[in-house]
Amino acid sequence: MPDYYEQPAYLKEIETTTVTQTPETYTPEPVAPDATPRRKIPVTLLIVVGVILFLLLLFLLFSNLLKTPTTNNNTPTGKVTLQWWGVFLDPSVVKPLIDEYQAQNTNVTIQYANRFPEGQYDTAADIYKTELNRVLKAGDQVDIPDIFMVENTWAGDYENYVKASTTYDYDTFKSIFYPAAVTDFSSAANKAVYGVPLWMDDLAIIYNKDMLKEASVSEPPTDWVSFQDLAKKLTKRTSGNITQAGFASGVGANVTYAPEIFNLLMSQNGVQIVDAQGLPTFGADTDSVTALQSYKDFDNNTNGTWNSDFKVDAASFLERKLAMMVTTSYKYREIKAFNETYQLGIDIGVSQMPQLQGQSQDVLNWADYWGAMVANARPNTQVAWNFLKWLTDPAQLRKLNKNEGDFNKQFSFLYPRTDMASDYQNDSNLKIFNASLPFAQSWKMYKGADVKKEFIKLIDQSGVSQSSIVSTQTAIQSLINNKGKF
Repeated sequence: MPDYYEQPAYLKEIETTTVTQTPETYTPEPVAPDATPRRKIPVTLLIVVGVILFLLLLFLLFSNLLKTPTTNNNTPTGKVTLQWWGVFLDPSVVKPLIDEYQAQNTNVTIQYANRFPEGQYDTAADIYKTELNRVLKAGDQVDIPDIFMVENTWAGDYENYVKASTTYDYDTFKSIFYPAAVTDFSSAANKAVYGVPLWMDDLAIIYNKDMLKEASVSEPPTDWVSFQDLAKKLTKRTSGNITQAGFASGVGANVTYAPEIFNLLMSQNGVQIVDAQGLPTFGADTDSVTALQSYKDFDNNTNGTWNSDFKVDAASFLERKLAMMVTTSYKYREIKAFNETYQLGIDIGVSQMPQLQGQSQDVLNWADYWGAMVANARPNTQVAWNFLKWLTDPAQLRKLNKNEGDFNKQFSFLYPRTDMASDYQNDSNLKIFNASLPFAQSWKMYKGADVKKEFIKLIDQSGVSQSSIVSTQTAIQSLINNKGKF
């Protein structure tokens, strides 16, 4: 697992046949004088006909040998080996499902490896992506995996390197998976599905219940104005310096989901982040300035709730120096595990992301997750998509979920299918995240890691202006212009 935290120590973290004829003495039979002589077939013609028949037999024989018979489920019955580059999931979590699939499809062998390196997330993700890009660009079939995982904000960058789904048509995919997955892993214009998520995730607020109790509050408010007031109330200072932060926001470097929070604020303020062609347009909307200012208001020397002096938000929360922060269910699971493993005793609560006052009941959120894609340079794309279709059916997802929970001794991941939402309606850890998935948004960043860096640079500028937002949009457009280029 990636290590997102810093000090103290508990926070570190693939017959040739020669025919020889022996001359013989040939004595022709005498022909009766009144008989009509029989016309002989030339020897050369017999040889030609024989050769043609021989070649035809060879062609039929070898074409039948080379042809790959198929079964009713369109799975080739010839021996097939699939290589799968996974992330986060330990091989022991995946193995039971692979064993089950191989038992049902005895001609298929699936080789899984968790290719996500240990270490801080951004660094590990960059290492993984660099290696994936290298093998795809080199085009060597020996090195390229049949199935590989990508973060949702990278997915569009790989569309030229993958085989569109042969098991999910666009309309079926759209009806089964959450809207963000449809945005990230399919194309309405091409009616094509390029990948499929094995899980999904979004944002929520986690908070220190004891700190809120001190302020006579049981849970955070659900609108941004009241939420900010509480965050200020929970912030404590000594000689002007913040010793207890109310809410981690306002800066980019030490807030894990800074770009996602800013994008969510723009969306909540009605900003059209991209146009119908997927081109960034947020710089033209003055409400993007309002969204940026709202984010940066939490970083204020006299009236803020957080600053760049703090460690990364998760570490500060575990050290009891932060009351509230934004996280995904995946990172919440890690924080909860640290809290329990090292007996820190923090009573952690989960609440929904705040919305604008007067906003509709739809709890707008932001999606953050990974999906699986099938490399088009490999010969068994049909088999790979058959496996992914099987793996993302509800029965298999529930088994994968249980294996993951048993392995980590914690709750597992959120399902990516809308028809499985009821599984977590009453789950104390996941129900908040789960309820927001239908309203979790995304847009095709293509070069997601680099795009997020541009947003962080914008956030960490000293001032707020329309021109700086336009400059960020221009930089992001330049990145998108290079989509599919590694």
